[in-house]
Amino acid sequence: MPGAAAAQQTEGPATFRVFLRGTALGSVEVNVRRVNGGWTLSGSGHLEPPLDLTTKRLEIRYDGDWHPIELTLDAATRGATISLHTDFADGKAASDLNQSGAVTHKTDPVAPDTLVLPNLFFGSYEALALRLASVPDGGSFKAYIAPQAEITVKQNARSSQRIERAVSRRRSQRFSLRVASAPSTWQEARSARSLKSRWATAATSMVVSSCCSRASSI
Repeated sequence: MPGAAAAQQTEGPATFRVFLRGTALGSVEVNVRRVNGGWTLSGSGHLEPPLDLTTKRLEIRYDGDWHPIELTLDAATRGATISLHTDFADGKAASDLNQSGAVTHKTDPVAPDTLVLPNLFFGSYEALALRLASVPDGGSFKAYIAPQAEITVKQNARSSQRIERAVSRRRSQRFSLRVASAPSTWQEARSARSLKSRWATAATSMVVSSCCSRASSI
């Protein structure tokens, strides 16, 4: 990602509030920090059943141009523990996964600037919000759904919209995306890291919104 675009990223904490069909499941805290010339996303949180997911630690490290370096994840779901560590180097993602004592290792080919988006770990979407602002209409980028596989995300179009709140007004952008043959949209208000997004697939609909916090609906 171009350094100029990365410079627009605002550091600091945010909260993702997650809903399933309108029912609150919990929240995920995430913090974006500038560390040694690169970017570090770290977070934790808990989501009630049916997801039943506790994130004890999520940390994703990128270099200054948003090329991934390392993913560390410790979580628990439905009585099982999950520990995942992935190193990114030389066009490869090397992952060690420990699921309740069962250890597996796999290596996947990835693009140097792939986004790291572990499934259902919403704090990782902070990097996605920044990437969308720098991708031209019709452009595409890669995302690694750790540790499964890398996918292609295409940005089809964008539009502008003003969001009015009781104490502020913000200009946002809505992005139309296609992910793995499923249409999606992402809307982002750049000011104060506010954003609103909706993902739509044949099976799920997810909304992420709020100022300095995020509300996610599956």
